[in-house]
Amino acid sequence: MPTSVEVEKAVDTSELFQLFQNYPNAFNSATTIGFVLVRSVYVTLRIHDLLGREIATLVDAELPGGHHHVVWDAGILPSGVYYCRLSTGEMTQTRTMMLVR
Repeated sequence: MPTSVEVEKAVDTSELFQLFQNYPNAFNSATTIGFVLVRSVYVTLRIHDLLGREIATLVDAELPGGHHHVVWDAGILPSGVYYCRLSTGEMTQTRTMMLVR
């Protein structure tokens, strides 16, 4: 039988980085994706479709801490739902985006 319960501190993703919702959302052709890094870290920012296929890699580099903005031009892609995924070696965040033609 357990005699005590120990609570681990949950990792707060805002301590490492924060991925904001794209603006505008829904968008037609281009949208801006913003994120904040607390410290310099290697990040990838990728766009995926509903089936999980990678559509684009917007960032694949080490970036300094601070606010960052990336504009994604969806070009000739069809209307639909897309996912924006920001990843470091430690954490991943995903946001849903709606492309409307």
